[in-house]
Amino acid sequence: MRTGVSGLPVEKQESALKNAGFSGEIYRDDISPADLKARNVAALVGRADLLRPIKRKVPEIIAVASLRCIALTPVDLTGVLVAAAKRNATICAVDTEERYPPDAGVEGVQAAMLAWDKGQRVGQTAAAREAGKAARGAYSALLADRREKALAIARPLWPVPSDELTSQEIADKAGLTVASLIRYLGPRREAQRIQERKRK
Repeated sequence: MRTGVSGLPVEKQESALKNAGFSGEIYRDDISPADLKARNVAALVGRADLLRPIKRKVPEIIAVASLRCIALTPVDLTGVLVAAAKRNATICAVDTEERYPPDAGVEGVQAAMLAWDKGQRVGQTAAAREAGKAARGAYSALLADRREKALAIARPLWPVPSDELTSQEIADKAGLTVASLIRYLGPRREAQRIQERKRK
């Protein structure tokens, strides 16, 4: 598992592996944004430990939520596939349900690189969508807060007789349009009638 995978935080990676039925030792790399931007493979200490050469080459499985979790670039992925093959390990990618065995050959490497690239594009789109959704939510909350402050200014002025204060003057003071005031406070004439009844 690795931090900094677009659209696939560590929690989702862990959940994907668990749901796919994989268990065993977990190798995790917490990579800094600077190392991620520089594509610094040396920062992937957990991965290096996972792929270290061994003398006894028993078949093993390396499960990843996505190939993007184990490699920073498609070229980096080729090195991972070679290191895994030397360990007699098959890499299983949960997101694509593909397996890359030690004897995958050139076609297997090409398929893995294409899967990595496609996953990267999908992950970036998902991450951008989530960021956009969060930004829209924050912006909507900001607008709602501003609107409430503006309505707090306009609300006590809305019942005032029109010859004393026009609707446009109230709108200018509140920083809203007259249409918005009518929408949120109701027709002004109605507010004035209610105020007149209270005076009587």
